[in-house]
Parts: sequence; C-alpha cells; structure tokens
Amino acid sequence: MEVKQLRDLVEKQIEKSTNFWAGRPKMTIQELEAVEKFAKEKGRLFEKVFDSPEKIEKINKMQNSAL
Repeated sequence: MEVKQLRDLVEKQIEKSTNFWAGRPKMTIQELEAVEKFAKEKGRLFEKVFDSPEKIEKINKMQNSAL
C-alpha cells in the first residue's frame, strides 16, 4: 500500500471518529482537550469505585465461592 493511500485511510478514520464524538466535521483543540479531560476524570472515578476495600473484598468472596 502506498504511503498516500495509508495516510488517506488514517485521515478518513480520524474524520469518522471525530464525527462520531462531535457530531460535526471538525473538533477544536479545546473540544478535544475537554473530551480527554472528561475521559481521565471518568477513569479516576471508576478506579476509586473498583479499588475500594469493600469492592475488593466482595470480588474475593465471589472468587473463593467459585473455587
């Protein structure tokens, strides 16, 4: 595959992804940063939920009962 064809495919995929998330052809840098910030904050929230001692204990009990 030529480099130009590969680049075109990558650009099309980026455009599809951008359209999916933004609902319009292009996202600004600020919008991209906002999406990234939201994803990081959501990731931290999930880490807190799943890393709580109660959750770990519950998972351990489930694993032990399955054995």
